[in-house]
Amino acid sequence: QLIQSSILPRTLDVGGLTITATMIPASEVGGDYYDVLPIQDGCWIGIGDVAGHGLDAGLMMLMTQSIVAALVVRDPTASPSDVLCTLNEVLFDNIHNRLMRDDHATLTLLRYDRNGSVVFAGAHEEIIILRAGEGRCEVVPTPGTWVGGRRDIRRGTVESSLRLARGDVLLLHTDGVTETRDGSGELFGIERLCAELERV
Repeated sequence: QLIQSSILPRTLDVGGLTITATMIPASEVGGDYYDVLPIQDGCWIGIGDVAGHGLDAGLMMLMTQSIVAALVVRDPTASPSDVLCTLNEVLFDNIHNRLMRDDHATLTLLRYDRNGSVVFAGAHEEIIILRAGEGRCEVVPTPGTWVGGRRDIRRGTVESSLRLARGDVLLLHTDGVTETRDGSGELFGIERLCAELERV
């Protein structure tokens, strides 16, 4: 848990954005991942979830963070789909040939520009946007494929875009929120998450 929490971003300062993030680890090391990497006139945001728990999931999370950070430093203006596909090649090799595992992760990478445009790629949970003008949530799918499961994911990788207006709220989450169950076993679900965001 110490390793997992220590690689999370310490500061979340990005011009034009107010950012808040939290992660509550499970009793054992989990594979939830998020990062915010500031660049000139914007930032990169990553969010994902490694399958399973334990040390291997933690190692995959650490690898993902390191690979994304290195690729963004090399080319801050790269397309999210190119970063995702390159990351996948390295991650696939590490998982299958070094860890000798057969694991995968969900991952969405977003490149935000200060003008409000967001370009993203990778399959993870839906993106929720609370539109300030309407006070209603918009649910944006994250089409594509998981990372780490196969060596080449270019054919299944889709790059999408959206635009944020002043006052909009972008909510990124893992299934730790939507798959929480109440006392009767009912899932919290994305509809309730949207309703709660609209309420507050």
